[in-house]
Amino acid sequence: MLDALIPAAKSLQISAERNESLVTALEKAVKAAENGAEQTKNMDARAGRSNYVPEAVLRTTPDPGAKAVAIWMRAALEAYKNTP
Repeated sequence: MLDALIPAAKSLQISAERNESLVTALEKAVKAAENGAEQTKNMDARAGRSNYVPEAVLRTTPDPGAKAVAIWMRAALEAYKNTP
């Protein structure tokens, strides 16, 4: 989960320092979370449930926790953008 949350948090901090709009900041944070989740395909699992998954599967599948974070962040962004 942290593989998605940390890049998203860093992205939000940079956006705040640049005084970007909330929607722009959230869009960038979501992209950072999605990229962080995708990068877990190339990592060795050391903790969590992925630690028990065969290495061949891990090379083609992002960490489920990181992927879940990216999905709920995307859903929250879309809900926010579609709120009148």
